[in-house]
Amino acid sequence: MASLTHVCMWSATGWKRITAYEAAKMHPGGTVSAYSGLFMCELCGQYVTLTNGRVQVSHFRHSSSEKSKNCPERTGQSSSYYSYSFKQHELPIKLLIKSNSIFELLLGFIKVPGRFITPKLKISIAGKNISPRVYSRERINIEGITYLPLGSSPCETYNINIAGCSEEIFDYWPKTVTGINPGGTLFDGLTGKKLVQDSDVEVGKKYFLLKRGGLALFSEDRRHILAKEICRCTILWEHWIIYEISAKDYHEISAKFFLEYHCRLTDTPVALQTVWPVYIESPYLIRFNKPSILALLRGNAPNTRTFPSAVINQYDCPSENNKVIEVLSNHRQQLISAGRTNALQYSYFWREPLSHITEKINIQVKTLSGKDVNAGLIDMLPDDKTLSFTLPFDGLLLIKMGKTIVERRKIDADSHIVLNNISWGISVSIYIGLDLIWKVEFHKRQKDSDIDEAQLLRRFQLYSDPPVRISHMIGGLAN
Repeated sequence: MASLTHVCMWSATGWKRITAYEAAKMHPGGTVSAYSGLFMCELCGQYVTLTNGRVQVSHFRHSSSEKSKNCPERTGQSSSYYSYSFKQHELPIKLLIKSNSIFELLLGFIKVPGRFITPKLKISIAGKNISPRVYSRERINIEGITYLPLGSSPCETYNINIAGCSEEIFDYWPKTVTGINPGGTLFDGLTGKKLVQDSDVEVGKKYFLLKRGGLALFSEDRRHILAKEICRCTILWEHWIIYEISAKDYHEISAKFFLEYHCRLTDTPVALQTVWPVYIESPYLIRFNKPSILALLRGNAPNTRTFPSAVINQYDCPSENNKVIEVLSNHRQQLISAGRTNALQYSYFWREPLSHITEKINIQVKTLSGKDVNAGLIDMLPDDKTLSFTLPFDGLLLIKMGKTIVERRKIDADSHIVLNNISWGISVSIYIGLDLIWKVEFHKRQKDSDIDEAQLLRRFQLYSDPPVRISHMIGGLAN
């Protein structure tokens, strides 16, 4: 019998791929049950069994008691290389917590080509326990992402029906979106967006766990997992609870906790960062105007997909978990995604003239008395030698004394930072990304000295009035 080929085992540095031969050498005593939690199928996130090798060569196999029977290798798609279809990317679902007893779900529709947004466009969203919700063209933001309410009754799947435009729109919006698993679904704690299956999670980062019924954590679990109930409500006679969750450390218990919700704990999460050309970014959409795209791909993401199909060149980086990809795009709209068994990161790249004008960033720099401080050269120190800074985006504060860097400080969006002990010769710069967007320098005003001393002496020598008696000290100064 052929062995499963996508099996991982937890190590000190994360989930690592392992073969049945390697596992059998580590466990020569016999069968290792799936209940041991030692070996995990990375295609479906479920634990698998290692056979003892007495009848057949030791191999990995799925157990009959698994919750899901839809693993690609179980259903006959066994292959050493498995990837997802370009149509498998999920539309984002957002969790909105309104109070400790009320929450709402929203489904995000990303920007599509304008030819699909017709006056007769209608979007219908249906789920098992909710009446279909119908939205007309007026609700769609044609320049960005549109979040449409799903209500507060979670469904395991949402079906999308589109009327009034071409079926080609389903190349951009899927017909079915994976919804909320009653056993537990994770959301990003900062954005509120649902994590797709097989997403990466990090230590110390906040997540929301929405599940039906309570969360059972043993004392050993609580040493590694922080969980706090923040919302509880009853929907159709069922109790739904939202917990605020975070991993305290990089440990096997933390990793297995998140694996129960089909997410992987890692210190190198998958990220797709555009490097070139110059671009304008909005959620799931990047506007550019060049024939190729360079992007830095970080983390464990062996699969990169494009739609329409495009040539992808790959360049290795010194870091094992980084690589640079170049996509040669001949299309006006180009989908680029990265992931493993699912698309974990994706964006639509729209090739068009970059005639957009970025709005001026509203940076608030004030003195202790609340007076605004303008960028530039200043010859007066602020009140109590103190400045306060507020930015609408994440940024970097760089403090210099002359040409020497004294301090670097990270500024989080909408946070308030106070800088004390401002003195002469100091410059303060604010960067967002690599762009310098604000700078102030404090320098003393130099006194003007434009009088020529020789000319002044000649003027004194021309005076012919009677002499005036002066002291010896002043006379010495005059000489």
